[in-house]
Amino acid sequence: MVFRSFAVIGAGNIGSFIIAELLRLKAIGTVTSITVISRSDASASHPEWVMQGAKFATINYDDRSTLLAAFEGVDVAISAVANGPGGIQSQKVLADAAKTAGVKIFVPSEFGSPSAKLEGDVALKAQIRNYLQEIGLPYAILYTGPFADMLFSPFFGFDFANGKVTVPGLGDAPISFTGRPDVVRYIGFVFTNLPAEKLEWKVLRMEGERTTLNEILRSYQEKTGKSLEINYITPEELEKRTDFAAAIALRWEKGEGVVGDTVDNDLYPGWNPKKALEYIA
Repeated sequence: MVFRSFAVIGAGNIGSFIIAELLRLKAIGTVTSITVISRSDASASHPEWVMQGAKFATINYDDRSTLLAAFEGVDVAISAVANGPGGIQSQKVLADAAKTAGVKIFVPSEFGSPSAKLEGDVALKAQIRNYLQEIGLPYAILYTGPFADMLFSPFFGFDFANGKVTVPGLGDAPISFTGRPDVVRYIGFVFTNLPAEKLEWKVLRMEGERTTLNEILRSYQEKTGKSLEINYITPEELEKRTDFAAAIALRWEKGEGVVGDTVDNDLYPGWNPKKALEYIA
């Protein structure tokens, strides 16, 4: 069997992209239903989704009836909850309800890159995978690397408009980059075209491009003819910081920014993801 009914939990950075893609597939008849699950009514802030036929379910983690109702008739539940202990751990409650409601496969909020060293939030994500195994609810894990269309912005230190860039680390470690528009096309294709047995208990590794930050910046300057003022935050400086961005950058420095030795791009024949530079210039 292939899947036709979906629920997306969370409508943020990646969730909103997934919802938009599934609604596109619904418009052409590939998907039959899409439910947007959140703790507040998302229909008010996304009238376009209402017009496209999305269902909306407002849940209360302390009210199991709201959770069961949200997953009614759903084949695939895709979690896009925020990274952080609270969001990650909330998936146990969601998984219990999904299992009871008859959901066939659960996609926990992973994305990003796998880590060789399980600590902090990464360890919590592993606990969710183990819990899904305990309750017998098949999972599919998706690794994408950092989102190329999101990372290269002033917020993360890449101010191309003003020609100033701050690189976390030395910039020479290979990293897998995939833009969110390409990520959601991949998700939409594999879950509506591949049989369940190719997705259940699987880890899928997609990659738009594998390159380094320094190579991207070099290519940007060559393509645009613009010079960049590049500053580097040394690994030693990153070690002193306690923020999430520094922790991720240190993982990249250790070679943990790639999705794996092999990738599963071929599961989507004809997939043509953009390179990181195409999202910048």
